[in-house]
Amino acid sequence: MGKLIYTIVSVKNNPEKLTDLLSAMKGVAGENLSAVTVDGISAIVSEIEKGQLVADRQNALLFAGIIENLKQHFTILPMRFGSVADSDETVKMLMVKNYAGFYNNLQNVENKFEFGLKIFCDTEKLKEELGKKLEIDNETSKKPNSETKSSVYREYVNKKLNEHRLEEILLRCLLLK
Repeated sequence: MGKLIYTIVSVKNNPEKLTDLLSAMKGVAGENLSAVTVDGISAIVSEIEKGQLVADRQNALLFAGIIENLKQHFTILPMRFGSVADSDETVKMLMVKNYAGFYNNLQNVENKFEFGLKIFCDTEKLKEELGKKLEIDNETSKKPNSETKSSVYREYVNKKLNEHRLEEILLRCLLLK
C-alpha cells in the first residue's frame, strides 16, 4: 500500500481547519485523506494500491477536485497526478529534504491567482492581416539609406524584429478588445 500525494499545503495559520476539511473529503478510490506535516507545511495524501491508480477521467477529475477544494482555503503547491510514495515516513523524508524549496514556493504563490486565456482563431489569416499592417507601418517608418548593404545577418535580424512586432500588434489588438 502506497501514499498518493495530492498537494503541498501551507497550514501555518489554521491546522484545525485542514483537519476538518480533510475529514469531509474522500480521495481516489474512496480512501480517507490525511496530512503529513513538517513545520507548518503539509502533504495531503491518501492510501492507494498500485493497481487502484488508473489514469482515467474520473480519477483525474477527483484528484483535481480535491486540489481545487483545498486551494479555496489554503496556499497550495499541487502535485502531479500519480505521485506515489511508499509510506508516510517516505513522504515526511521528502518534505524534510525539500522543505526550503516548498516553503519558498508557497511564499511566492501566497495570495496570488492564476488565470488562463485561450484564443480560438484562424492563425494563418490573423498572421496575414497583421503582416499587412506591419508592412504598412514599416513602409511609413523607413528612411532611405543607400549606404546600407544587405547581408544574411541583417535579413535574419530584420525577420526576427518583424516577428516580434507581429506579436506586439497581436497583443495590443487583444488588449484593446
